[in-house]
Amino acid sequence: TPLNAIIGFSKLMSDDSLLNTEQQENINFINRSGLHLLELINDILELSKIEAGAIELDETSFDLYYLLANIKEIFQIKLEQKNIKLNIIVAKNVPQNIYTDAKKLRSCLSNLIANAIKFAPQGSITLRVYFVDEAPEEGMEPHYRLYFEVEDTGCGIYPDELDSLFDTFTQADAGRKSLQGTGLGLAITRNFVRMMQGEIQVTSTLGKGSIFTFYIKLDATKNNFTSTQLGGDNTTLIF
Repeated sequence: TPLNAIIGFSKLMSDDSLLNTEQQENINFINRSGLHLLELINDILELSKIEAGAIELDETSFDLYYLLANIKEIFQIKLEQKNIKLNIIVAKNVPQNIYTDAKKLRSCLSNLIANAIKFAPQGSITLRVYFVDEAPEEGMEPHYRLYFEVEDTGCGIYPDELDSLFDTFTQADAGRKSLQGTGLGLAITRNFVRMMQGEIQVTSTLGKGSIFTFYIKLDATKNNFTSTQLGGDNTTLIF
């Protein structure tokens, strides 16, 4: 697309050793702006598909542990650049292989971790994963709940911003000041979580950080876990 051409050529121009400092800064600004615009366009397209009902669940069986390790690997460079440590703590009773939409789950976790990195000037980010075997309500299909909790040591969110945080084109004060993001990532995340029969919420303390928690439901008929897999959760795995 024309936008990809702008991003690509600005990247090539930035490698020119003959550029002076001001020219280099201008080229880098064009590149960053292009990437930001591309992110906005992709998010708008994704949200439009969701609202039009054009996106459906694509459930498969996959290795959850591998997905978590891969997400950490993808963010490793950004984490090192900001001197932030990402800890992934998985309760022992979390099954390694699950059946749900891997792509949407990856998108939800990536959005939350990316936000945490943006707004955590230093310190750490912790992703906790835990599993709940719920007794089904009368007339309801049996299911399990898989919980994910992303905690950061960032700037936090004002209390009056929490209720609208998942609305489209809404950003917290820190997001507006940073001139990063599109105001759509959390809205897309909530839609994906709800497609997986879950819900998401946030708690935050200004100046100390935020905790985003969501769960998804796992169909017990498709996720045939053994009693050994769902053993005690007194031990954790740390990535």
